[in-house]
Formats: sequence, C-alpha cells, structure tokens
Amino acid sequence: MQAVKQEKSIAEVTSKSFAFLLAALGVPMLMFGVFAAAEAVTPQKTESLYVGFYQEDPIDNPEDPTMGALYLKLPVGGGDFSGNMFFTYVGCQTSNVGTITGMKLAEQLRGTWTGTTDGTAQHGDFAGTRVTAKDAYAGTYSVAGGKQHIAIPDCIQYYIASKGTFELFVAGASEPATFSISVHDKLVSWTSQTGAFMTMVSVMDPELARAGGNATLWQTLVIGGRNSANLNGVKLLKGHSYLATVGAVDQSFKRISFGSIGFVAP
Repeated sequence: MQAVKQEKSIAEVTSKSFAFLLAALGVPMLMFGVFAAAEAVTPQKTESLYVGFYQEDPIDNPEDPTMGALYLKLPVGGGDFSGNMFFTYVGCQTSNVGTITGMKLAEQLRGTWTGTTDGTAQHGDFAGTRVTAKDAYAGTYSVAGGKQHIAIPDCIQYYIASKGTFELFVAGASEPATFSISVHDKLVSWTSQTGAFMTMVSVMDPELARAGGNATLWQTLVIGGRNSANLNGVKLLKGHSYLATVGAVDQSFKRISFGSIGFVAP
C-alpha cells in the first residue's frame, strides 16, 4: 500500500510541475486539462424552410384563378418570419415578387405582404395556422387594392383576385406521402394525379431563401394531366443545389397534392 501511495504522490508532483512549466513558457492554462473533457456541440436548429403555394379565390376571380409559388422561413419557436410569393409566369413579364413579413406566435402566423405585379404596387394581409398533427401551415391572404385587371401589351393580361388561400409544407415533404417528384437532366417529373386540372411547378434556391433573398427563380403552370415540365429555360448554376416544387389542384381549385425535392443542377 505504501508503494502505491508514493507512486500517486510522484504523479501529482509531476502533473503540478508540468503545469508550472507550461505557465512559465507562456502557454495559456485555459487549455490545460480541457482536451479530454471537450465534446462536440451540435448547434440548435433555430428556423426551418417551408414551401408551398397560394391559390387565388375562384369565386372572386372566376376568369383565371391562378396558383403560384410561396415559401416562408419560420422560426422553430416564436418570432419574426419572412418569405415570398412569386407572380411571374411568362418570360415577357418583369420579375414580380411579394415580400412577406410577420410574427409567429405559438401556432399562429400573422403578417403582411407587399410588392409589385407588373408595375402595379400591391399589398395585403397574411395569416395562417399550423395544421393539426402535421408539419404544415394553411391560411389566407388579401389584396388591399381589390380585384384588378392587368394588361401588358404583346405579352399577357390577367386578373388579380382580391383574396386567396395558401398551404405550406416543410421542405422535402410530400402530401400525400405517396406523391413523388424526380429531377433528371433538367426534366421535372411527378406522380400522375387523377383529376388534376392545373399543376404549378417552380424552382427555388434554398440557400438564397435562408439568407433572406428573393429565392424563387422560375415557375410555370401545367394544364391537364401532363406530369412533367422542362427546365431548359431556367438559369441554373452547374453543381448548385436547388429545390423543385410541384402542386396540383382539381377543377374546383382544391389541392390534390404538393411536394418538393432537392436536386443538383447538371
């Protein structure tokens, strides 16, 4: 027993002497003895990207009740949120974006949106609620200027509805779960949906969305049962990561399916 005690005493002295030597050489003592206890710390996730679509009210705007791309960057808890609604459908239009800002309180979203639609200033309210038992949100938006007719010579003419609805799902999810999307060689394909009348397809940059930029790069509307869209006209950076979204509605403009998938540009 005595030999063990003596050995421990020598070890303690050696440890103290080594610490003294480090201090004398100017090595910070803060690091001494910390290495063994250091552990990797996983950063807490503070926000999530939700993607979806808005749908103009078909009763208020029976002429052309359009759907379009929508996304929000939502905090995990309560706090500020932001995102965009995208209004550009054809190449002769200018880039039309509605910027959404607001506050998330518990499971409620309350905010406003503002932007331009082919040169006309627009704004309105934006409100939503978490869908029970799902990682999704649904709600309504309004247009303060009411229903409007927009005409761009030699390009397009359309109506803006005074109100509409929206749905949002966490990026990468599908509703229903059987709905699948694939992207190969600039062709987006999806599961054929019985009763699909209109399908909205969009491409967005998730990195830009998380940074607070205008992240929707392109969208198009597919009428009828076709289940693919070509991305040849979309400006994509080779090797960059993007998100493709696809949402289909029936003739009553009720959502049949929605999903999103990440892909790397070829």
